[in-house]
Amino acid sequence: MVLSIGLAVPVVGVSSVDYIRIQRAALMSRAGDFNGAVQYLSEAVAQSPENRVLKARLADALYDAKRYADAQKIYQELLESAEKSDVPDLWYNLGNTAYHRGDYQTAIALYRRKLVEHPDDQVTKRNLELAIQQSKTPSIPRKPQTPPPPRQAMDSMLNTLDQLEQQARQNRDNRQPARRPVDKDW
Repeated sequence: MVLSIGLAVPVVGVSSVDYIRIQRAALMSRAGDFNGAVQYLSEAVAQSPENRVLKARLADALYDAKRYADAQKIYQELLESAEKSDVPDLWYNLGNTAYHRGDYQTAIALYRRKLVEHPDDQVTKRNLELAIQQSKTPSIPRKPQTPPPPRQAMDSMLNTLDQLEQQARQNRDNRQPARRPVDKDW
């Protein structure tokens, strides 16, 4: 089954601290700790409420945690103020949340809207087919998720990210304004 979340907002213009936060949450998700990723990103969004990238990643984490209504709310909020180029990906993500909530007609409509802008998108076409099938038949059994990586490896990666986040904060706090070279006339 396809139904994966697309990256609705690129990571351009993100501070090093926020970038590390995003990477840490991604590791938590890969380890299967979806609720931990949601909590971590929720705290980051509370600290930077205007950061659209963090909000998009929070919505993705909520989706991964199967909290589709919460993810939908944030995707909808992002859609209301999105750049034109981000709108089709948000339609896709909203289609996925609708699909998982069992609202297949809404999912179909949203996938079709995405395909108007990106008619060659094979993943969206496949999700549209799945939604159409689901709207006509009872539920399809889902494929089990792959097991997360070993806990020791994840702990090591998270510790490294903690250190990088600490360094990024110290670098940010210790920055001194650049000195202008003095013109010497000799």
